[in-house]
Amino acid sequence: MPRATPFAHLVGGMASWFLFWGTSQVMFQWLVVEGLASPPTLVGTAQMALMLPSLFFLLVGGATADRLDPRRVLLAVHVLTSAVAWGLWFLVVSDAFSYEWLITYALLVGTLQAFGMPARDTQLSDVVRPAALSRAVASITMAQHTAQMTGAFVAGLASIVGAGWIIAWQGTILLLGVVFVAQLPGRPARPEETRKPIRGQELRAGLMEVLHSPILRPVFLLSISTGIFFIGPFLVILPLIVRDVYDGGAGEMGILSGMFPLGAVIGGAVLVWRGGIRRNGRALTIGLLLGASSIASIGLDLPFEGTVASVLVWGVSGALFINTSRTLFQQHASEENRGRVLSVYTLGLMGSSPFGSFLSGALAEPLGLHETLVFSSIAASFFILVIAMTTRLWSLR
Repeated sequence: MPRATPFAHLVGGMASWFLFWGTSQVMFQWLVVEGLASPPTLVGTAQMALMLPSLFFLLVGGATADRLDPRRVLLAVHVLTSAVAWGLWFLVVSDAFSYEWLITYALLVGTLQAFGMPARDTQLSDVVRPAALSRAVASITMAQHTAQMTGAFVAGLASIVGAGWIIAWQGTILLLGVVFVAQLPGRPARPEETRKPIRGQELRAGLMEVLHSPILRPVFLLSISTGIFFIGPFLVILPLIVRDVYDGGAGEMGILSGMFPLGAVIGGAVLVWRGGIRRNGRALTIGLLLGASSIASIGLDLPFEGTVASVLVWGVSGALFINTSRTLFQQHASEENRGRVLSVYTLGLMGSSPFGSFLSGALAEPLGLHETLVFSSIAASFFILVIAMTTRLWSLR
């Protein structure tokens, strides 16, 4: 039997994380929206808590990935996140969970993710040749969304088998991922750096590299707009639409949450088949505008099947943005600051999403759920077009 490659081990460990993440997103939404019957403002605040640690810890996570062996960082993240998931399991099965406990869970998981994502992104360049990077990014993104889709569909069974069993699955799948992560190649720590505390100048190094790069800066700005106008509505408005418009529960939330990664898998498969993308900036812009159109269509108060189809198209557009933006950052990050530069990309995407979640929850009550989606679509389209017309984005390869 042929021996698995380091890239296969990276994909296996990443798949276990996104199986957990896809399941956790739906379960968290269900517990907040259905289990506690929270109003839009509290739903937005809860989703903000899940993403807020990214704003504070992603740059620290990137510096940590540059200083330490990223494999050891990933092992610690998997084990600790599994422990947090089992803690939530205990609260749910003992009927002791509350809004405050869910906020605590969100902050802990969000913090651990802020350290795990830069370490995982850094390892991609360690196990893939530069010439194969574009195709590898497409392959790993497709595997990521397949796992996330599967996790979302598993979470949709919560109303049948019970929340406790689904959360137990989350904790177990993370521990299984340790088997794959342990097989990744290690990287020696930098002893001259590990003895010193992480300084502000070190954290700013990656950010300054991105801001001074005519290639990375527009991509970073668009990742911020994606967190605000795309991720926020997805996490806050869609679960509320399921509850308040379609009178649905965990099953419907799982279906909608799974449609986005399914669309991303379809889009990623096409990109792998084509051998990657040549005009990354052009594909990135088109993908975001297509996603904004999908959000606007949901705002037209479609039947449930129409919303499912729109989220699927949204996922296909997401594949264009995710693959092109990640490829550009992988290609143009310096070796010295690779972990920090990649963490800046994730910071733009995930660090801005708390504001998007809060904004969506705050606008939902005075404007309405569908009107909030239309507002997000218009604002996103305006921002995308301004960046495309004032930077080199359209010509980036």
